[in-house]
Amino acid sequence: MHSGMRLHGFTAVIVSMTIAAGSAAAHHSFAPHFDAAKKVNISGTVKEYEARNPHSYLHVNAVDQNGRTREYVCESHDVTQLSRIGITPQILKAGTKLRITGSLSRHSPYMCFFETIELADGRTLNVNGPGGSQPTPLQAKVTPRN
Repeated sequence: MHSGMRLHGFTAVIVSMTIAAGSAAAHHSFAPHFDAAKKVNISGTVKEYEARNPHSYLHVNAVDQNGRTREYVCESHDVTQLSRIGITPQILKAGTKLRITGSLSRHSPYMCFFETIELADGRTLNVNGPGGSQPTPLQAKVTPRN
């Protein structure tokens, strides 16, 4: 009886570890995929908003430099972080007009990492919170005591 319980416990641990590994593999770092030095500014209409973990995706129909309507796919933080600052499925419904800024993808001119969303009513939401992305403050210099 005890060996059967141990087997079930061991199986549960293996399944949990497999699920956690899958989530970790889906999460990736910023630099290999996006170029922070190449900013994008996209004005268009929401096609779809995927509020997901570990990253959310905003699909925007916008006119490109050649005058053709294209679908831009812009990634950002997880659904929890974005919801806390007001970026929710309720404000990003299909058909919503907006302007987004962010960093261009290293893989496609039609992909980015969005940092700010400006809505038609004038609200601007920054994925880094109300203060936006701030430079790291300089560390105070401490003079040694003699």
